[in-house]
This record gives sequence, C-alpha cells and structure tokens, in this order.
Amino acid sequence: MTNFYLKEQANQLINSYSLYKWDVIPTGSYYLDLMVCPDLDVYFESVEIRNLFIMAEEFYQNDLTNEVYVMKGSKIDMPEGEHIQIRTNLKYDSVKWKIDIWFFPSHIIAEKQTALDKFLEKLNPKNRETIIKIKSSLIQKSGFTPKMSSYHVYEAILDHNLTNISQIKEYLLLKNIEFG
Repeated sequence: MTNFYLKEQANQLINSYSLYKWDVIPTGSYYLDLMVCPDLDVYFESVEIRNLFIMAEEFYQNDLTNEVYVMKGSKIDMPEGEHIQIRTNLKYDSVKWKIDIWFFPSHIIAEKQTALDKFLEKLNPKNRETIIKIKSSLIQKSGFTPKMSSYHVYEAILDHNLTNISQIKEYLLLKNIEFG
C-alpha cells in the first residue's frame, strides 16, 4: 500500500507544481509503480541555462517549497545533464518530499526510459513484492533509499535474478552505491 499512497501524493505534487505544463516525463519508481519513499524523479529535455533558473524561480515560489537546489550535471556525475531539486514541506510519514528534475538531451531521456520499459516488461506480482521489500529494507535514517540505488535494485532482481538482501547489497556495493 505504500506505493499507492506515495503515488497519490506524488500526483498532488505534479499538479501543485504544474509539472506537466513543463512537459516533464515521470520516471523511476513513480513510472514503475515501485515507490517506497517520498522521492519523485522526472525528466525534462535540456534547456538553456536561463530557462533552468526561470523554472527554479517558479518552483521556489510554490507554497509547498522549502528549498530549491540547481546543480550542474558535472557536480552530480552526469556531465550531459543538469538538475533541479525541490525540497517540499509535504510529508509522507515524517519525511518531507523531494522532487528531482533531471535535464538531459532527448536521446539520453529516450535511452533511460527504454531501460525502464525493459524493467516494466519483466515486472510481475512476485518480483514487484520482492523489489518493494528490498527497497524498503534499504531506507536510511533520512527516510530515503541510498542515492541512485533503485535502478541497480531493479537490475539485480530483474536482470540477474538476485532476491537475497545480502546478495543485492553486494551488487549495490559493486555499483558504488554507498549506504548511510
């Protein structure tokens, strides 16, 4: 049920921030219906830098916003992209929502979404349950899973048939995922 409630709140945020007016593409756990923490990821086609700040200013003015961060792609190990993170005052349990808006050229977005579509094709009730259980067990004190871990959890379970938490943690360590 966690995914259901998180997705419901994510939809509230999408509407509150009018994200569809910006032509964003919801991605990650929202797209796959595998949400375990209040973190919404969306893609947006690369924009001129000044437009990035126009968007950030509009997000900042939203009453739900506590903080807005604008980051260069090179700072987040994605030199071909840019990033806006919105930290909100909307809570799920005791954790405040964050929205990550990733700006990439359209061909990179297509590649990333194609990878998720391959995961989507492999999902069934049993492996969905396993993924939710594993991701839930990885939630840190911050209320979030380790940074960039979800994709690798999907990969471990759906591509490599790993289902044991210790195997998956080993796999994540091989992918340089840090646990807090």
